[in-house]
Amino acid sequence: MKIATTASVVAMTVSVAVVPAYAMQDIAIEDTPSSFAATVDDAQNSSNSMPDNPNATLPETVSENISDDSTVVSENLAVTPEGDVQNIETGETVTDAQLVGTQSQQPDPLAKTDGESFIPVSASDVKDAVEQSVKQSVEQSSSKNGATVKLAKFDGNDYGAHWGTYNNTKAFFDYKNNLFAQQAKGVIDVSSWQGDIDWAKAKADGVEGAIIRLGFGWGNDADAKAQRNINECKRLGIPFGIYWYSYAEDASGSRQEGNDVVSKLRQMGVSPNDLKYPVYYDLEQWTWTGHTPPTNPNVYNGIVNAWYGALQSGGYQNLGVYSYTSYLQGPLNNANIYAKTRWVAQYGARMEFTAFGTNDRGWQYTESGHINGISGSVDMSAFGVKELSQNVPIYRMYNRNSGLHHYTANYDEALDLSLKGWLAEGISFFAAREGNPVYRVYNPHDGNHHYTKDSEEKNYLVSLGWRDEGIGWFVPDKGKANVYRLYNPYSGDHVFTEDLEEYNSAGSVGWHKEGIAWQSN
Repeated sequence: MKIATTASVVAMTVSVAVVPAYAMQDIAIEDTPSSFAATVDDAQNSSNSMPDNPNATLPETVSENISDDSTVVSENLAVTPEGDVQNIETGETVTDAQLVGTQSQQPDPLAKTDGESFIPVSASDVKDAVEQSVKQSVEQSSSKNGATVKLAKFDGNDYGAHWGTYNNTKAFFDYKNNLFAQQAKGVIDVSSWQGDIDWAKAKADGVEGAIIRLGFGWGNDADAKAQRNINECKRLGIPFGIYWYSYAEDASGSRQEGNDVVSKLRQMGVSPNDLKYPVYYDLEQWTWTGHTPPTNPNVYNGIVNAWYGALQSGGYQNLGVYSYTSYLQGPLNNANIYAKTRWVAQYGARMEFTAFGTNDRGWQYTESGHINGISGSVDMSAFGVKELSQNVPIYRMYNRNSGLHHYTANYDEALDLSLKGWLAEGISFFAAREGNPVYRVYNPHDGNHHYTKDSEEKNYLVSLGWRDEGIGWFVPDKGKANVYRLYNPYSGDHVFTEDLEEYNSAGSVGWHKEGIAWQSN
């Protein structure tokens, strides 16, 4: 697709508004709470639930030994910035290897919560919640102010996120009826902590997909129920994906984890074609005796790229990152990681992480679902599974202050830049969902981004101080049109365009014509 104007390159511009495709369409809501505001208020004002975890109970007290900068990782445990695990109420250091591991052995990450999911929160927030709870009337219900919801099948969550319809198909919405996913599917994620699942009953009770834990760390046995869960999903035709919990401290560790994933998938007879949902890399703040999780997004970026490389080398291309909002906004705050994030946990009224695709994404909206065939509670997610075109639009943005161009396959990144004043110049060309990688690097000194299919060029720029931001998109071996590359010797800016007229016009006013960069899809 040609750009409608060569404004930023030559003389004039026309802004192309970035508007969600569903903005003008009708939304119908079915079986929704009568008052979302009331639901949210009840849940948020709950007298004894943990912040961000509506079904986890607050401790009666928090020990003075628990510092404000510690992180609460379960109903009973907190982790100091140094990595020590403490009992919340007594402040005593926990040394149980089942919970914290040993120097050489990673613990099962779900052992801390008896198999339940828990979104880590700051100890300071927990202390505030405990203080607020004490101030509330002793006559108030101790069961979350009447807001407890026992979920059956695929209902919404305590805060009002809910199911409905959109364009006559099932969809998932936040508490204000904002669309999260169209053509949505109800998906559970499971591990050995759910025991032997009666998958036939689960399917009959509304389960439309499953994400199965394969394992964690490296050098460990696979999840004890992974093979059974995989076999049952195959037998009953339940679409499934895989998740792997990371303990990686650096790219070397994540590469070992990636190799372990490939090995175990092959051992269990899982081919790439079996996976209707991705293989997810589960990145969370972990606890492991003698080890400390990364905090630098650049370190995590290297970790993610190495894991992806191991999986892709093994033939598995359908991949994604899983985490929770606060971690994505902290240690995982990296454009490349955001581009790979396809499944996010947030047990609240809305999904506050927005930097992932409109349809190809999942919201783990509760940790306390109840499904026939499963003993106890189970995580529930809404996944948008609309079939996506193999053509990936690459948005072109222009900064009128710096004169720089930016290209991205991430719609939400383009929208964010537009809201910050960048001029949206439409779709520059179409990339592919797989093929040859186009690398994205960033110059922190002048704010310039560059994109290249040449790994040697990428590595050279990184050696000069450019920041490696991973793979921006993929391009085919043989495409439908040439994408030309122009270079501005004054600003260092590059422009990529299918428009031969723009290419020649810019070349006539001082831009260097650098030939064909790649072909578009």
